[in-house]
Amino acid sequence: MVVPAIPKRCVGGLLAVHEVVGRSADAAVVLERVVAFPEGFFMEVSAWRREGDGTIDLLAPEVRKHAPTTPVSVDIIVDITPTRRVHSRLLGPAPADELVPYGMAPQGGYFTSGEAHQIFWIWPLPISGPVIVRVDWPGETLSPGHLQIEGNLLRAGADQARQIWRNLDG
Repeated sequence: MVVPAIPKRCVGGLLAVHEVVGRSADAAVVLERVVAFPEGFFMEVSAWRREGDGTIDLLAPEVRKHAPTTPVSVDIIVDITPTRRVHSRLLGPAPADELVPYGMAPQGGYFTSGEAHQIFWIWPLPISGPVIVRVDWPGETLSPGHLQIEGNLLRAGADQARQIWRNLDG
């Protein structure tokens, strides 16, 4: 799979979100922050269990090389547009030379007993309309279970992105 270039040595426009996507009596998922670039955006997500028991993961076990044997796999779903939806559980392989027009790629994170944290690169930036972040946690009914990010805030953040150095190849 060919992922559109993630900006190198570039400072993106920060959207200080830190909002609850969904919570129940025993679990919660929080959108920590979003950093926007003209090509797409980074999204940091955390998932917590109230009592800290049981391993949580924000990626499908087959995606992570050293996944625990029985994690609770929480699915983060992002509606980039009404017809373009990406899932953290569906981050499977695509043909190596295929440019994917939209998608979601993990960029680092961790999981421990009762907590998981993951950064995703999501592309492209929506041309119009909002982005909706949803969560599906098997066995938990999270309320509200979704969070809307206004597209104009993402696009304004992308307009603030700046390259630190020019001519990185030369």
